[in-house]
Amino acid sequence: MQWLPDRATGTDLYCPPGILDPVIFHLTQSLLPALRMPDKANQLFVNQVGLALCTHISSQHGNVGTWQEPVRELSAVQVKCAKGLIANRLADSLSVAELAQECSLSRGSFTRAFKQSTGMTPPEWLLKMRVEKARQSMLHTRLNVSQIGLDCGFANQSHFSRVFQGIARTSPSKWRRFHGSGDQDGQWHCSFNRAHRYKKRTEA
Repeated sequence: MQWLPDRATGTDLYCPPGILDPVIFHLTQSLLPALRMPDKANQLFVNQVGLALCTHISSQHGNVGTWQEPVRELSAVQVKCAKGLIANRLADSLSVAELAQECSLSRGSFTRAFKQSTGMTPPEWLLKMRVEKARQSMLHTRLNVSQIGLDCGFANQSHFSRVFQGIARTSPSKWRRFHGSGDQDGQWHCSFNRAHRYKKRTEA
């Protein structure tokens, strides 16, 4: 087996000995009459066979990959539109197709462009925003964790806990206990009462 560098294109050609490539064989055979009588050869035919030969060798025996169109990002307007629609419909069953339609793109093109722009797929972004809304609700309301999950669009408490744990690395209940109760006024009064009791002890 042998690697041969193609200096013109920078492509390495892999040529295992003893292997007959039927395409190369037949293409080169078709050139034999032109090689025997070059003055009578059809130059267009020779050029076309040569082109076919080079294309086949590069694709089958070289390291030339398949060309793919680069993934484009969403425009600033499209990003704002998609994020806004997601934020306004966190509790709804919002489909990728609807988002793509709002951005005037096919579903596949929108999904690729959205991930290129945000680093996340549309469903991943939706879950992230639902968890963020749940955090705010746990901080600023007295609603229980189960109800907060439902209000933020999760199917049930198990679904909410699983997604929240994956993003926040802790359960909703533990996160709420660590960051404090949802009753902000209650927190202030508790802090005031503790400070007042401490002051009275120091004055006694």
